Amino acid sequence: AKCRAETSACFSQISDSSYDEMVLLQLNWVTVRQEVQGIETNHTSHAVQAAQAVLPGRLLNKKHVILPLLVFLFYSCFYGFLFCLLMYLLAVFTRYTATVGKDKFHWHFEDYLLYRFAYFIVWTYGAKTMLLTCTGCILLFFGSIFYCASTGASLPDATYNVFNMLIDPSAARDQPTRAGRGVGAMVSVTGLFFFALLLTLTQDAFNSYFQWFQTGKSPVVEANHTVIVGFTENTTKILEELCLCYAP
Repeated sequence: AKCRAETSACFSQISDSSYDEMVLLQLNWVTVRQEVQGIETNHTSHAVQAAQAVLPGRLLNKKHVILPLLVFLFYSCFYGFLFCLLMYLLAVFTRYTATVGKDKFHWHFEDYLLYRFAYFIVWTYGAKTMLLTCTGCILLFFGSIFYCASTGASLPDATYNVFNMLIDPSAARDQPTRAGRGVGAMVSVTGLFFFALLLTLTQDAFNSYFQWFQTGKSPVVEANHTVIVGFTENTTKILEELCLCYAP
């Protein structure tokens, strides 16, 4: 409103003014316009600052709600996995003591456990994926426990930091304390072994699939074709007859 009033006053005075006065009026118009723009800019900057002060707080509150929830779900699933693993080991030990562990066989429990592990990896579908998942969860769990005990950090922060150290070995050097760097060094080394295991099992899975496909064990997804079983001296003539029959 102030800008419009000054503009109308300027244009009403131009007809009765000299050239010098017109230049002064133009300068006054520019000054008024700059003042109005400065006021708008100040209001805009205050609004932006207020939004910047409110939004991070809301995002931080969401982060404080989501992160502990994810950590709680992870550790709940992990405790359930540990319980199932202990029950399975108990069942294996019971079977060992009932049959293989008798004196006449002379087998140790370690040998039987390794045999059952190899049997599980070779003959169970998806065993390698389960092995990788369980290994990663175990490393993350014990790494977080050691990090909490060494640095006194909260469990969500410890889980996040240990996860970063597992996937990025250089993240350990960013730790502010010596205890954090020490735990980070151990976690980084175990992370390297974990990713070596990941690459090995992934390559083995691809090789097994291609070998399974090359040996003819995969289903033949074809239609409108002729299958000739066996190759004799008459097979060539049969192929010629088939080519003449189906020739366009």
